[in-house]
Amino acid sequence: SANAFTGDTALGGCPKAIASAGGAAVCATNKGLVVIQGGNVVGSTATSYDALSVSMSPDGVTVAVGGDDNLVHVYSLDGSSLSEKKTLSKHRGKVTTVSFSPNGALLASGDSNREIVVWDSQSWEISIKDWVFHTSKVTCLSWSPDSQRLASGSLDTFVFIWSVQEPSKRIALKGAHLGGVNAVQWRDANRVISAGSDCCIKQWAV
Repeated sequence: SANAFTGDTALGGCPKAIASAGGAAVCATNKGLVVIQGGNVVGSTATSYDALSVSMSPDGVTVAVGGDDNLVHVYSLDGSSLSEKKTLSKHRGKVTTVSFSPNGALLASGDSNREIVVWDSQSWEISIKDWVFHTSKVTCLSWSPDSQRLASGSLDTFVFIWSVQEPSKRIALKGAHLGGVNAVQWRDANRVISAGSDCCIKQWAV
């Protein structure tokens, strides 16, 4: 059956976030990072910080991890091995969500202090800053299919749609979910789906 349960994977810790690309998955747990391939744990990396969020570049080579130390930790994935190559410092709160753009050129990160930063994934310099219009913790980020727009959700009940080409402009979906926004996802180039603490899923034309 297409919907049949096919097995589980023991992680050795409580999972907090997971991302997959290139035939592998990386899971952030309360004990560190776990690399999964073919349904099996093939590697693990202890962290000195509490990993809260994770995203993988489309080619599966680069892994970004948001930490409770206010840093974005950038790793290279080589087979089953993770090697930290960079830390990105700009956030003044715990990095609660990270997301690579579909074209792999940009990485967005959001924090508990309501700020969103966009990084160039080649130079790791800041590409866009000052996206601080949320009034509470940023809980989720999602890129449009063309990598030109970013949707963000927050505990403040808002969803914002940001533009890479026009960083000073934004669309505000006010009061999207009572109690806070838990997840956002682009359905296609002009529609965003959101889920919130109000037990609702909503679709927005943007």
